[in-house]
Amino acid sequence: MLERLDQFLIQPKGYKYWIHTQDEVKIDPNAPTWAKNEFKEYMELMSMEPDKNGVIRVY
Repeated sequence: MLERLDQFLIQPKGYKYWIHTQDEVKIDPNAPTWAKNEFKEYMELMSMEPDKNGVIRVY
């Protein structure tokens, strides 16, 4: 799914530091701190669970 990220969402500024493997997406250990923070926040946002109606609310 994240391979198609740029087709659905605004691409994060630090996307070039993302490492895609067959099993996971991770951040390059040599990425700048701001890119690591952005990655962490983005992954937390994307891991939110939908409610019983299938809606994810971001406040």
